[in-house]
Formats: sequence, structure tokens, C-alpha cells
Amino acid sequence: MQNSTKKLCKILCICFLMLFLGGVSAQKTQTFQMPDAKLKTAKELFDMQQYGAAKDLFMKIMSDEAGFCEAQREEALFYAAVCACRLYHKDAGLLCRTFTESYPESIHSSQLHWNLANYRFNSSAYHLALLSYEKVDEGSLD
Repeated sequence: MQNSTKKLCKILCICFLMLFLGGVSAQKTQTFQMPDAKLKTAKELFDMQQYGAAKDLFMKIMSDEAGFCEAQREEALFYAAVCACRLYHKDAGLLCRTFTESYPESIHSSQLHWNLANYRFNSSAYHLALLSYEKVDEGSLD
């Protein structure tokens, strides 16, 4: 009788653990199950002016071919370029050029040119800053 009680206790414990662990995975919010959770986190970092961490995450999003659609990669490249401008990274010009060549009709173009112009101006590249300022559509800036 003692063996059957131990077996029953073990079976009940295993069933309880399976139910408990199954319930834990069901508690995950949809945000963490969706592939754009990284994009949301990166935008939150950007909004908190944590440009270095945000840029790293945006760069990972851009390199992830399977997990993100083209619109998400466009947005990630835009934000990565803006982060580079605000941090005065040497790759700011390259990222901005890559964005404008890849997405010439983007709604983010003016905002990107504004950030690039400010980066160039503060880097004492006044002629290049003027060229970038000329590409800004003031009506589309927020």
C-alpha cells in the first residue's frame, strides 16, 4: 500500500507541475510574443534618449531578415541613423545615405535630413549642413 501511495503522490506532483508550467507560459503578454517587441523596446530607449542602446537594437532589427517586415526595417534604419547623428558617430552620414537611397519616398526623409544637418553643423561641416537643411520640408517636421 505504501508503494501505491508514493506512486500516486508522484503522479499528482507531476500533473501539478505540468499544469503550473503550462499556466506560466499562457501568462505571457502578446507584446513579448510578437516579433516587433524589439522595435517597441528600441523606440522606448530612443524616447528616453538612450541613443547608444537604441541604435544597437535598431541595427539588430535591420539585420534580422525573417522576423521583421520591410516597413519595420525602414523604421529601424531611420531611427538608427538619427541615433548615430545625435551621438555624433562617424557612421551617421553612411546610415543617412543608405536610408535615403533605400527609401527615397519615405515620410521620415525630412526628419532625417534635419538630424543630419544638425549633426553636420555641430561637426563644423557648414557647407554640408546647408545642403542637408535645403532638403528639409519644414511642413513635415513635428
